[in-house]
Amino acid sequence: MRIRMWLLLVIVLCGCIIRADDAAVPLAADTVLAGLETQFAALQSVSSEFVQEKHLALFRDPIVLKGSMAIRKDGAFAWHVREPLRYSFLMQEGRLRQWDGETDKIQEIAVRSNPVFQTIFTQLRRWFSGRFSELRANYGVAIAGTNPLALRFTPQDATRKVIAGIVVVLRDDTRYIQRVTIEETSGDRTVITFTNTVLNSTIDASVWLLPPPQNKP
Repeated sequence: MRIRMWLLLVIVLCGCIIRADDAAVPLAADTVLAGLETQFAALQSVSSEFVQEKHLALFRDPIVLKGSMAIRKDGAFAWHVREPLRYSFLMQEGRLRQWDGETDKIQEIAVRSNPVFQTIFTQLRRWFSGRFSELRANYGVAIAGTNPLALRFTPQDATRKVIAGIVVVLRDDTRYIQRVTIEETSGDRTVITFTNTVLNSTIDASVWLLPPPQNKP
């Protein structure tokens, strides 16, 4: 289940390897995206805790994972799951490293020599750095709400066989993402809520270590 959830996140953030023709974006959404990108461009770093809820159509209760993430403007990206299991992946200096608490082993992939992971690396930075307009080749975009501001991304390529839509909700100050909901065609959905988000602050060096320190939240 852990592997499937991680792969789903990768598929969504990757936007799919196959590019589609540019989707038409209504002027209102286009204007909003441009404004958000201008605001997000000032970000040098982001660190946040998250709660990831996997709602399965066949079950009443969601699967809940808790952890933390960090991203720097140079593209370094960290995703650490700490509850109820421990799992991490880091993208830094052209390398993807994964660590699994069950095996306590680290795997490493050279991103630059692997076209698939190069695409993943690029798209992860686009999503979490707020470079939303660059996603328009693969997604239709619409305003899903205004208080708080919410954007709905609808896949226009092969991803639509798996993903029905992605809703990104901004914080009240629109300075960063508050929640992401990934809706699957199967009826399942994943909700990732970001809390205690810190912008433009020095990220502790231990965030980039694998295995992650045991005493870190």
